Amino acid sequence: MALSGLTLGVLEAEPAGATAPTGAEVPTRGGTLTISLAPEPQILTAAFLTTMQVTMVAGKISEGLVWFDDKLQPQPELAESWEFAPDGLSLTFHLRKGVRWHDGKDFTSADVAFSLLNVWREIHPGGRLAYASVTAVETPDTHTAVLRLARPTPYLLSFMNVYGAQVVPKHLYEGTDLLKNPANIAPIGTGPFRFKEWVRGSHIVLERNPDYWRPGQPYLDGVIFRFIPDAAARTVALENGEAQVALASNIPISNLPRFGDKQKFRINTTDGAYLASIQLATVNTRRPYLADKRVRQALLYALDREALLRVVFRGYGRVSNSPIPSTVPAFFSDKGRRYTHDPKQAEALLDAAGFPRKADGKRLSITLDYGTGSLEATLVLDEEHREGRALEQRCRLLQP
Repeated sequence: MALSGLTLGVLEAEPAGATAPTGAEVPTRGGTLTISLAPEPQILTAAFLTTMQVTMVAGKISEGLVWFDDKLQPQPELAESWEFAPDGLSLTFHLRKGVRWHDGKDFTSADVAFSLLNVWREIHPGGRLAYASVTAVETPDTHTAVLRLARPTPYLLSFMNVYGAQVVPKHLYEGTDLLKNPANIAPIGTGPFRFKEWVRGSHIVLERNPDYWRPGQPYLDGVIFRFIPDAAARTVALENGEAQVALASNIPISNLPRFGDKQKFRINTTDGAYLASIQLATVNTRRPYLADKRVRQALLYALDREALLRVVFRGYGRVSNSPIPSTVPAFFSDKGRRYTHDPKQAEALLDAAGFPRKADGKRLSITLDYGTGSLEATLVLDEEHREGRALEQRCRLLQP
């Protein structure tokens, strides 16, 4: 089940100096934006930890070599341009000049080389695989970084944004215990906002970077991230204007009808394209029941994914046939085997696998353990027929 990333914005309670979006949006300078975010991140360095909550804060402070537009195409950020060698064995980045870290030091190619060789490739959980083909990083001058590759790696550029490759300042990290460096929780970046304050359990405050390399930006004076653990309280905070934006779908889907007034609120389902979540079940084949392929197939035929999308997720998403979301077309494939909702086929497979109905009507029971973030479900294969279904799905849904 592919779900769009949901961002919910308030149009009624705009930050001071800002105006509600119109057909031709004109930025207005000033104001502080308050964002509801949950759960609270543990660090603010996405180069080490890539949970969505970390990156949503870190991405305002720090930057990558590229950023991705709404078509998921790389655009210049700390790198102005780049090119692969004709043989595919090197990738050269031409870095932006005049960029300074928030402490006033110049950003250079040495920061890129240090970040890739010591952080992205060694510590970042995805980087260990993504940068496995990088054999060296050469820095012929302060604004050129050349990645030498053991083999052509055409996907590499897709990992160079702040989510997969946040550049860290070499002068603050070199020679330190990288994972315990104070800059992990009070970061020094090159981005539009500077870190100001973190009150654990309450909020993080960012302030405008007056020396940002994009002339005249950012427009806001600051950003506040509020950590509200209770879902109902987050909903109320957005309704009454205490927060103007709710990120990472931290408003329960069941509460979205409360924000149906398009004159006051905007539900954005497009910003999550790059990181659209997939709700999928990973089967433990070491379990006696699930070791049998026919039982696993029966589960897939028993699931009514269209009904789950319609009832549980209120239509926010689409039924997926791949572990990669269709919003990432460069890597998506829809050629996998499709399992339609077919209870009779599920019944036949369970019979063939040697799981007939018992005296109590049940065939077998399994438990689906789900993360506590949004949904828990327990699946019970039962005798009861409901709307002609031979296998009943009993789902217990718990909103965060």
